[in-house]
Amino acid sequence: HLHNACLYFNSVVLNAGIAFFMASSASEISNEFVRALSTRSTLAMISLLSCIGIVTSLVLRYIDSVAKAVASAAEPAITALVGFFVFGDKISGRTEISIICVFVG
Repeated sequence: HLHNACLYFNSVVLNAGIAFFMASSASEISNEFVRALSTRSTLAMISLLSCIGIVTSLVLRYIDSVAKAVASAAEPAITALVGFFVFGDKISGRTEISIICVFVG
């Protein structure tokens, strides 16, 4: 569990760093970035994806390597579908292509 916590913490730090680097000014981060993160849908999406990752890691601990590969490949498709049905997120062409690449590759 510690390994998963470290991976999630690393992801949060890297995403925050990338958002800070891409912002053109400090006021843009303090106002728009925090406002976007504090919306209900954003917090719900963060919670959903975190729960999916934790549950997946708990399940993958008990299955063989072939099943792990199939489960890992199915996760992006399931995440996209849950986001579509729960939050109304559009599944773009890029998302479809990336899901196909992960599933096939």
